[in-house]
Amino acid sequence: MKKDALGIIDTKGYVGAVVGADVCTKAANVKLTSCEKTTGGLVTVEIRGDVGAVTASINAASSAIPKVGNLVATHVIPRPSDELERILGGLKADLKKHKETGQTIQRDLKEVEAESSEPDQAEQELREKLWDMKVVELRSLARDTENIAMTNNEIKFARKAELVDALAEANPDLSDE
Repeated sequence: MKKDALGIIDTKGYVGAVVGADVCTKAANVKLTSCEKTTGGLVTVEIRGDVGAVTASINAASSAIPKVGNLVATHVIPRPSDELERILGGLKADLKKHKETGQTIQRDLKEVEAESSEPDQAEQELREKLWDMKVVELRSLARDTENIAMTNNEIKFARKAELVDALAEANPDLSDE
């Protein structure tokens, strides 16, 4: 079974990433598979295709990006392992799932509280629901929570238990009881 090579470009800034993606797709027969914005202004572009085409595209983008933005890194993986493919697919699925369910998390937490008859039971169920979430999801939820007692920097480096505690305390309906 033939696998496509994976080409990765990291830039600081969106314009450089867009130019890099454009140059890649015009330089050779490759497919643009993703363009993801991360924290700190970093943008990652992934392309797929034959090894030669991906290498030529990455080299062309490496020359074009510095004219309009900051190139951080590039890399070509000729035949990505199945494990890497699984992880990359899983990360993208997790990000997509999180984006789709990000707004429902707050509603789910409110429902848990509403279904509980006692304040202690509601808080316990809330904490269990939070504990089942991934740390990435907890951090995102913490950033979106208005009255959380943590700074963005504290959220960035907080452990799961700290995030669960802060989110449980930030829930105004539970803290009033």
